[in-house]
Amino acid sequence: MKNFSKTTWLTILLIVALFVTGFFAYQWWQVKGELGKKIEENANLTTKVNELQAEIDRLKKEIEELGGTVQTKPIEEKSEITITTDKTEYKKGEKIKITIKNNSTEKTFGWWDYFNFFSVLEVLKYENGKWISLKGEVFVACPCEIASCETDLHELKPREIKETKWDQTLHWCEGRKEKAEKLKVGRYRFKIRYGNIEEVAKDIMVQGTKFAYSNEFVIK
Repeated sequence: MKNFSKTTWLTILLIVALFVTGFFAYQWWQVKGELGKKIEENANLTTKVNELQAEIDRLKKEIEELGGTVQTKPIEEKSEITITTDKTEYKKGEKIKITIKNNSTEKTFGWWDYFNFFSVLEVLKYENGKWISLKGEVFVACPCEIASCETDLHELKPREIKETKWDQTLHWCEGRKEKAEKLKVGRYRFKIRYGNIEEVAKDIMVQGTKFAYSNEFVIK
């Protein structure tokens, strides 16, 4: 009877052990299956992300080849002065709305130039991998037939905004004759030199020590 009881207990323990082992094996099989499914889903997701990135790179390349740009507006929070255009693409000869803003709440900025507030703007064109400053002025600052013109100190007070429209024509003098030329197809942006109004006002020859650039825009 005693031996039978031991055998019975051993059999019961063996059955329990087999049941527990089977239970944990089943649980592991389920976890392994879920894990494999997650790995497969992540692999598919990674493949899709790589495909999307390749498509983005392709589109960027096409935009650059067409003379376009993916940069739109400068970040105002990091710039004391921002220059923006109302659009990023224009037809040849179409008027461009230019906005200059002083983002500071405390500082007044300025520069010396002739009677037109915007005549100090430079136009840069993207050529051969770099930005080139073009000859000419956005607006006629001083008529060619006049030997000299007096300059004015232009101020841009805190949070002040100046706006104008430009017909894409650059002006310059050759001798006392005025020359003019429209922008050609390509990528462009504006540049301005400025400084603290108190420092600029000290010397009429000083236009400022800082630079601000507009967003890029395309002429098609």
